[in-house]
Amino acid sequence: MADDTALLTALRAIQARGAIGEGSLEAAVAHADQFVAALPAVAQTLADLGSGGGLPGLVIAWRSPRLRITLVERRATRADLLLRAVRALDMVDRVTVLADDVRRLADQAAGTFDVVTARSFAAPPITARWAGVLLTSGGTLIV
Repeated sequence: MADDTALLTALRAIQARGAIGEGSLEAAVAHADQFVAALPAVAQTLADLGSGGGLPGLVIAWRSPRLRITLVERRATRADLLLRAVRALDMVDRVTVLADDVRRLADQAAGTFDVVTARSFAAPPITARWAGVLLTSGGTLIV
């Protein structure tokens, strides 16, 4: 098993600021690992919608160094926490934090992501609609 010390430290910092609930981070990471397990082997790009406190987005980034990832979080304070975590985990070369609404990403990067993930983004029809805009033909939505 990978050494998750740095990941857990980054998530604890986010949790201390209230962006992740008080539950077990180890259990939250184990849940996020289910997203990792569902990733297509050929995926190169991923957008995580409503990234919040970084679950599952930061876990996916930590576990999948081959992916170029965009974490989308419209709340500026949470986006700032995500950016700090990305820096602390030394992933700035492949993980982007977009502090804006998903509409902006859709305007700039429609049809460019192999995978879209969403844990608590929106109701299923809304999540599917935005994922449909962002995904490449044959892309994968993991919810």
